Amino acid sequence: GYWRVENYGYITVNTGQQLELLLTLPVASGDMVIFEDGVNDVVEGIYTGNPRGWMAGENRKALAGASFLKGLLVRFNAKYVATRLQDYSALATLLGDIVNRRNLQPRPPLLDAAQVADLARETAEVFGANLEEAARFTVARRARFIHFLQPQIYGGHPRTAYEQAVVDNFYVNPNGLE
Repeated sequence: GYWRVENYGYITVNTGQQLELLLTLPVASGDMVIFEDGVNDVVEGIYTGNPRGWMAGENRKALAGASFLKGLLVRFNAKYVATRLQDYSALATLLGDIVNRRNLQPRPPLLDAAQVADLARETAEVFGANLEEAARFTVARRARFIHFLQPQIYGGHPRTAYEQAVVDNFYVNPNGLE
């Protein structure tokens, strides 16, 4: 036979969002549903302290409280431009360090080990429940469900020089994320 691939993958989604999308799709007998995820569930659940949340929602909340200038800069992806300029300009480096100083501070949920443990447990429960529901939905339609845990930079050791540079760059990897 022949195969047709329909890729519904998006950046920054977690298993809750994948499940919500899956429930709207016409999954049929003989289909194969593949989920690859994990990192965004951990970031959303533990780092932002919201195991049932979605990154887009967190970003919208952050922008809602931002100044007009910061909101404008975010919408124009100024962070990326500034990061590139820092390789060539001491002034851009100094301004970036001042503007992004709070990226060097761990988020409040990460300051309490007991709270981190609670968030990790709840995140794992939500993650597992989402995958179980996706599998039930898929199998009920006589399709096959496959899950891959998304590769991530934090667990593989030793890191390459490039990977360590990414982890050390607080524009990409805010303090406490690791």
